Amino acid sequence: MQTLSVRGTFVLNTFDFVCERYSAAAHAMVLQMLPASGTSLSAVREGFWTPLEDLVAYMETAKAVLAPGDRDFYRKMGFYGGSHVRALPVGIALSEQMRALRLYRMLWRTFFDAGDLEVIEACPEGAILRIRDFPSAAPFCQRLLGSVEGILSLAAMPVRVEERACTCRGDPYCEMLVTRGPSWQGDKRAGATCSDPYAARVLRAVRHLEQHLEESPSLAIVANVVGMGQFTLSRAFRSVMGMSFRTYLRQLRVAKGRQLLGNPRYSVTEIAQRVGYADLAHFDKVFRKLTGLSPTAYRRRAAG
Repeated sequence: MQTLSVRGTFVLNTFDFVCERYSAAAHAMVLQMLPASGTSLSAVREGFWTPLEDLVAYMETAKAVLAPGDRDFYRKMGFYGGSHVRALPVGIALSEQMRALRLYRMLWRTFFDAGDLEVIEACPEGAILRIRDFPSAAPFCQRLLGSVEGILSLAAMPVRVEERACTCRGDPYCEMLVTRGPSWQGDKRAGATCSDPYAARVLRAVRHLEQHLEESPSLAIVANVVGMGQFTLSRAFRSVMGMSFRTYLRQLRVAKGRQLLGNPRYSVTEIAQRVGYADLAHFDKVFRKLTGLSPTAYRRRAAG
Protein backbone atom coordinates (compact mmCIF):
# COMPACT_ATOMS: atom_id res chain seq x y z
CA MET A 1 0.00 0.00 0.00
CA GLN A 2 1.61 3.26 -1.08
CA THR A 3 1.94 6.14 1.35
CA LEU A 4 -1.27 8.10 1.86
CA SER A 5 -2.47 10.35 4.64
CA VAL A 6 -5.99 11.16 5.79
CA ARG A 7 -7.34 13.93 7.99
CA GLY A 8 -7.52 13.32 11.71
CA THR A 9 -11.30 13.66 11.50
CA PHE A 10 -11.46 10.12 10.11
CA VAL A 11 -9.36 8.80 12.97
CA LEU A 12 -11.41 10.55 15.66
CA ASN A 13 -14.68 9.32 14.17
CA THR A 14 -13.25 5.80 14.20
CA PHE A 15 -12.43 6.15 17.88
CA ASP A 16 -15.90 7.55 18.62
CA PHE A 17 -17.51 4.62 16.80
CA VAL A 18 -15.63 2.05 18.86
CA CYS A 19 -16.17 3.92 22.14
CA GLU A 20 -19.90 4.38 21.57
CA ARG A 21 -20.71 0.98 20.09
CA TYR A 22 -18.47 -0.98 22.41
CA SER A 23 -16.68 0.96 25.16
CA ALA A 24 -13.82 3.32 25.94
CA ALA A 25 -12.01 0.31 27.41
CA ALA A 26 -12.35 -1.52 24.08
CA HIS A 27 -10.82 1.47 22.28
CA ALA A 28 -7.90 1.56 24.74
CA MET A 29 -7.38 -2.18 24.26
CA VAL A 30 -7.21 -1.82 20.48
CA LEU A 31 -4.64 0.97 20.79
CA GLN A 32 -2.54 -1.17 23.12
CA MET A 33 -2.48 -3.91 20.51
CA LEU A 34 -0.85 -1.49 18.05
CA PRO A 35 2.58 -0.78 19.58
CA ALA A 36 3.96 0.74 16.38
CA SER A 37 1.16 3.21 15.71
CA GLY A 38 -0.96 3.31 18.88
CA THR A 39 1.00 6.17 20.42
CA SER A 40 0.81 8.40 17.35
CA LEU A 41 -2.89 7.64 16.85
CA SER A 42 -3.74 8.61 20.42
CA ALA A 43 -2.29 12.09 19.79
CA VAL A 44 -4.34 12.80 16.64
CA ARG A 45 -6.42 15.98 16.30
CA GLU A 46 -9.07 16.88 13.67
CA GLY A 47 -6.76 18.87 11.40
CA PHE A 48 -3.79 16.50 11.65
CA TRP A 49 -2.68 14.30 8.77
CA THR A 50 -2.47 10.61 9.71
CA PRO A 51 -0.95 7.75 7.66
CA LEU A 52 -3.71 5.64 6.16
CA GLU A 53 -1.85 2.46 7.07
CA ASP A 54 -2.02 3.40 10.78
CA LEU A 55 -5.76 4.02 10.58
CA VAL A 56 -6.37 0.79 8.64
CA ALA A 57 -4.33 -1.14 11.22
CA TYR A 58 -6.60 0.20 13.96
CA MET A 59 -9.74 -0.61 11.95
CA GLU A 60 -8.61 -4.17 11.19
CA THR A 61 -7.62 -4.81 14.78
CA ALA A 62 -10.92 -3.42 16.07
CA LYS A 63 -12.89 -5.70 13.75
CA ALA A 64 -10.82 -8.76 14.59
CA VAL A 65 -11.24 -8.23 18.32
CA LEU A 66 -14.71 -6.69 18.60
CA ALA A 67 -16.73 -7.88 15.59
CA PRO A 68 -15.00 -10.77 13.80
CA GLY A 69 -18.25 -12.02 12.27
CA ASP A 70 -19.68 -8.68 11.10
CA ARG A 71 -19.18 -8.35 7.33
CA ASP A 72 -20.48 -4.79 7.37
CA PHE A 73 -18.34 -3.52 10.28
CA TYR A 74 -16.29 -1.08 8.16
CA ARG A 75 -19.31 0.23 6.30
CA LYS A 76 -21.19 0.84 9.56
CA MET A 77 -18.11 2.66 10.83
CA GLY A 78 -18.18 4.88 7.72
CA PHE A 79 -21.89 5.63 8.06
CA TYR A 80 -21.38 6.57 11.69
CA GLY A 81 -18.51 8.90 10.78
CA GLY A 82 -20.36 10.46 7.85
CA SER A 83 -23.42 11.22 9.98
CA HIS A 84 -21.42 12.39 13.01
CA VAL A 85 -21.57 15.96 14.34
CA ARG A 86 -18.04 16.51 12.96
CA ALA A 87 -19.47 16.05 9.47
CA LEU A 88 -22.30 18.54 9.95
CA PRO A 89 -20.45 21.39 8.19
CA VAL A 90 -20.05 19.09 5.19
CA GLY A 91 -23.71 18.09 5.42
CA ILE A 92 -24.76 21.74 5.36
CA ALA A 93 -22.57 22.41 2.33
CA LEU A 94 -24.10 19.44 0.51
CA SER A 95 -27.72 20.24 1.33
CA GLU A 96 -28.60 20.60 -2.37
CA GLN A 97 -28.10 17.58 -4.61
CA MET A 98 -26.41 19.28 -7.56
CA ARG A 99 -24.27 21.37 -5.25
CA ALA A 100 -23.24 18.17 -3.51
CA LEU A 101 -22.03 16.66 -6.76
CA ARG A 102 -20.04 19.77 -7.65
CA LEU A 103 -18.38 19.96 -4.23
CA TYR A 104 -17.41 16.33 -3.82
CA ARG A 105 -14.21 16.64 -5.83
CA MET A 106 -13.07 19.59 -3.73
CA LEU A 107 -13.95 17.76 -0.52
CA TRP A 108 -11.79 14.83 -1.55
CA ARG A 109 -8.68 17.00 -1.44
CA THR A 110 -9.74 18.33 1.94
CA PHE A 111 -9.60 14.89 3.53
CA PHE A 112 -7.06 12.94 1.42
CA ASP A 113 -3.63 13.85 0.11
CA ALA A 114 -3.69 11.40 -2.81
CA GLY A 115 -6.09 10.12 -5.41
CA ASP A 116 -8.54 11.95 -7.63
CA LEU A 117 -12.34 11.89 -7.51
CA GLU A 118 -14.38 12.16 -10.70
CA VAL A 119 -18.13 12.82 -10.50
CA ILE A 120 -20.11 11.50 -13.46
CA GLU A 121 -23.55 13.11 -13.47
CA ALA A 122 -24.75 11.83 -16.86
CA CYS A 123 -26.22 8.67 -15.37
CA PRO A 124 -29.95 7.84 -15.59
CA GLU A 125 -29.93 5.93 -12.30
CA GLY A 126 -28.05 8.55 -10.29
CA ALA A 127 -24.46 9.74 -9.98
CA ILE A 128 -21.24 7.77 -10.28
CA LEU A 129 -18.24 8.58 -8.09
CA ARG A 130 -15.00 7.29 -9.59
CA ILE A 131 -11.77 7.35 -7.57
CA ARG A 132 -8.44 6.99 -9.36
CA ASP A 133 -4.88 6.60 -8.08
CA PHE A 134 -6.05 5.59 -4.63
CA PRO A 135 -4.03 2.88 -2.84
CA SER A 136 -5.78 -0.44 -2.29
CA ALA A 137 -7.03 -0.80 1.29
CA ALA A 138 -10.17 -2.95 1.37
CA PRO A 139 -11.36 -1.90 4.86
CA PHE A 140 -11.08 1.77 3.98
CA CYS A 141 -12.83 1.31 0.63
CA GLN A 142 -15.78 -0.28 2.45
CA ARG A 143 -15.73 2.55 4.93
CA LEU A 144 -15.92 5.12 2.12
CA LEU A 145 -19.19 3.57 0.91
CA GLY A 146 -20.73 4.09 4.34
CA SER A 147 -19.23 7.57 4.68
CA VAL A 148 -20.91 8.81 1.50
CA GLU A 149 -24.27 7.48 2.69
CA GLY A 150 -23.79 9.01 6.11
CA ILE A 151 -22.81 12.47 4.88
CA LEU A 152 -25.67 12.69 2.41
CA SER A 153 -28.19 11.42 4.97
CA LEU A 154 -26.95 14.19 7.25
CA ALA A 155 -27.60 16.62 4.39
CA ALA A 156 -31.23 15.42 4.29
CA MET A 157 -30.63 13.38 1.14
CA PRO A 158 -30.98 9.68 2.06
CA VAL A 159 -29.17 7.67 -0.57
CA ARG A 160 -28.12 4.14 -1.41
CA VAL A 161 -24.49 3.62 -2.38
CA GLU A 162 -23.40 0.53 -4.31
CA GLU A 163 -19.85 -0.51 -5.09
CA ARG A 164 -19.27 -1.04 -8.83
CA ALA A 165 -15.49 -1.44 -9.00
CA CYS A 166 -12.55 -1.52 -6.60
CA THR A 167 -8.77 -1.51 -7.01
CA CYS A 168 -8.65 -4.12 -4.24
CA ARG A 169 -10.11 -6.57 -6.77
CA GLY A 170 -7.77 -5.54 -9.55
CA ASP A 171 -9.99 -2.92 -11.17
CA PRO A 172 -8.23 0.22 -12.52
CA TYR A 173 -10.23 2.48 -10.20
CA CYS A 174 -12.79 2.46 -7.40
CA GLU A 175 -16.34 3.31 -8.43
CA MET A 176 -19.62 3.70 -6.58
CA LEU A 177 -23.15 4.39 -7.76
CA VAL A 178 -25.12 6.89 -5.67
CA THR A 179 -28.91 6.86 -6.02
CA ARG A 180 -31.69 8.48 -4.01
CA GLY A 181 -33.66 6.07 -1.87
CA PRO A 182 -33.66 4.12 1.39
CA SER A 183 -30.18 3.74 2.83
CA TRP A 184 -28.47 0.37 3.00
CA GLN A 185 -27.79 1.15 6.65
CA GLY A 186 -30.24 -0.72 8.82
CA ASP A 187 -29.00 0.59 12.16
CA LYS A 188 -31.36 3.40 13.16
CA ARG A 189 -29.05 4.45 15.95
CA ALA A 190 -26.45 5.45 13.36
CA GLY A 191 -28.62 7.71 11.21
CA ALA A 192 -31.55 8.25 8.91
CA THR A 193 -33.51 5.66 7.00
CA CYS A 194 -36.58 6.11 4.86
CA SER A 195 -38.67 3.31 6.40
CA ASP A 196 -40.61 5.73 8.61
CA PRO A 197 -43.89 6.78 6.94
CA TYR A 198 -43.19 10.40 7.89
CA ALA A 199 -39.62 10.41 6.48
CA ALA A 200 -40.38 12.86 3.66
CA ARG A 201 -41.90 15.37 6.10
CA VAL A 202 -38.99 14.99 8.50
CA LEU A 203 -36.57 15.79 5.69
CA ARG A 204 -38.67 18.86 4.87
CA ALA A 205 -38.36 19.82 8.53
CA VAL A 206 -34.58 19.45 8.34
CA ARG A 207 -34.40 21.67 5.26
CA HIS A 208 -36.58 24.26 7.01
CA LEU A 209 -34.20 24.28 9.98
CA GLU A 210 -31.21 24.82 7.70
CA GLN A 211 -32.89 27.66 5.82
CA HIS A 212 -34.36 29.47 8.85
CA LEU A 213 -31.72 28.90 11.51
CA GLU A 214 -31.43 32.61 12.34
CA GLU A 215 -35.13 32.71 13.21
CA SER A 216 -34.62 30.11 15.98
CA PRO A 217 -37.38 27.79 14.73
CA SER A 218 -39.20 25.88 17.46
CA LEU A 219 -40.68 22.39 17.26
CA ALA A 220 -44.16 23.93 17.16
CA ILE A 221 -43.30 26.21 14.23
CA VAL A 222 -41.63 23.48 12.20
CA ALA A 223 -44.44 21.01 12.92
CA ASN A 224 -46.91 23.53 11.54
CA VAL A 225 -44.76 24.10 8.43
CA VAL A 226 -44.69 20.37 7.58
CA GLY A 227 -48.29 19.72 8.59
CA MET A 228 -47.70 17.49 11.61
CA GLY A 229 -48.49 17.58 15.31
CA GLN A 230 -45.60 18.38 17.63
CA PHE A 231 -45.64 14.97 19.32
CA THR A 232 -45.81 13.11 16.00
CA LEU A 233 -42.98 15.14 14.49
CA SER A 234 -40.87 14.65 17.61
CA ARG A 235 -41.21 10.86 17.45
CA ALA A 236 -40.77 10.71 13.67
CA PHE A 237 -37.72 12.99 13.81
CA ARG A 238 -35.97 10.69 16.29
CA SER A 239 -36.88 7.64 14.21
CA VAL A 240 -35.63 9.08 10.91
CA MET A 241 -32.64 11.16 12.05
CA GLY A 242 -31.44 9.00 14.93
CA MET A 243 -31.57 11.89 17.41
CA SER A 244 -34.12 14.26 18.93
CA PHE A 245 -35.28 17.46 17.22
CA ARG A 246 -33.61 19.50 19.97
CA THR A 247 -30.28 17.68 19.69
CA TYR A 248 -30.19 18.01 15.91
CA LEU A 249 -31.00 21.72 16.08
CA ARG A 250 -28.25 22.27 18.65
CA GLN A 251 -25.69 20.39 16.55
CA LEU A 252 -26.77 22.21 13.41
CA ARG A 253 -26.33 25.59 15.11
CA VAL A 254 -22.84 24.74 16.32
CA ALA A 255 -21.83 23.34 12.92
CA LYS A 256 -23.03 26.50 11.16
CA GLY A 257 -21.29 28.57 13.82
CA ARG A 258 -18.02 26.77 13.12
CA GLN A 259 -18.38 27.64 9.45
CA LEU A 260 -19.01 31.32 10.17
CA LEU A 261 -16.12 31.54 12.63
CA GLY A 262 -13.83 31.00 9.67
CA ASN A 263 -14.95 34.36 8.28
CA PRO A 264 -13.26 37.22 10.20
CA ARG A 265 -15.85 39.77 9.04
CA TYR A 266 -18.36 38.38 11.55
CA SER A 267 -18.02 38.98 15.29
CA VAL A 268 -18.83 36.14 17.67
CA THR A 269 -21.96 38.05 18.75
CA GLU A 270 -23.14 38.32 15.13
CA ILE A 271 -22.48 34.63 14.57
CA ALA A 272 -24.48 33.69 17.66
CA GLN A 273 -27.44 35.67 16.28
CA ARG A 274 -27.06 34.16 12.80
CA VAL A 275 -27.39 30.64 14.19
CA GLY A 276 -30.38 31.48 16.36
CA TYR A 277 -28.92 32.42 19.75
CA ALA A 278 -30.02 35.81 21.09
CA ASP A 279 -27.90 35.21 24.19
CA LEU A 280 -24.13 35.09 23.51
CA ALA A 281 -23.50 33.30 26.82
CA HIS A 282 -25.88 30.51 25.79
CA PHE A 283 -24.13 30.11 22.43
CA ASP A 284 -20.76 29.99 24.19
CA LYS A 285 -21.99 27.31 26.61
CA VAL A 286 -23.43 25.06 23.90
CA PHE A 287 -20.42 25.55 21.62
CA ARG A 288 -18.02 24.59 24.42
CA LYS A 289 -20.04 21.49 25.23
CA LEU A 290 -19.94 20.17 21.65
CA THR A 291 -16.42 21.22 20.61
CA GLY A 292 -14.48 21.53 23.85
CA LEU A 293 -13.54 25.12 22.97
CA SER A 294 -15.10 28.55 23.25
CA PRO A 295 -16.05 30.19 19.93
CA THR A 296 -13.15 32.64 20.31
CA ALA A 297 -10.64 29.86 21.05
CA TYR A 298 -12.00 27.83 18.13
CA ARG A 299 -11.52 30.80 15.79
CA ARG A 300 -7.93 31.30 16.97
CA ARG A 301 -7.09 27.63 16.47
CA ALA A 302 -8.72 27.54 13.02
CA ALA A 303 -6.70 30.60 12.00
CA GLY A 304 -3.52 28.69 12.75
